[in-house]
Amino acid sequence: MIHGRPRLTEDVDVTLDLDEVSAATLVAKLATVSFELAEFADEEFVGATRVLPFVHNATGMSLDVVLAGPGLEQLFLAEAEEVDLGGVRVPVIRVEHLLVTKILAARPKDLDDAREILQSRDDIRSRSGARALA
Repeated sequence: MIHGRPRLTEDVDVTLDLDEVSAATLVAKLATVSFELAEFADEEFVGATRVLPFVHNATGMSLDVVLAGPGLEQLFLAEAEEVDLGGVRVPVIRVEHLLVTKILAARPKDLDDAREILQSRDDIRSRSGARALA
């Protein structure tokens, strides 16, 4: 929503570099604030996807925690930009990095998202150019 057109989302995606913290510790900490690990998230799933899928018990909102690995994810974390969301500074993936993740995922919805982000950026450039000429 920050980099493109607003749309309803089914989940929140967060990438974390656990560094010295274990995934089990993260699961336990999130449980204290009503996040429960999804039933299908066994060791095989987490090992293959590097995703810890949670559900917030009170709201039913899904939270996918991507465990950052070496390479792109660490680069994306290191170069995140801070955005003000209601008075809270939150690190957010840069638009060019978001496009890379969408294209690499290659699911139809992700490719639609990439197109919409690019179109939104083109629309912004067109409007700002039109004002400059007026």
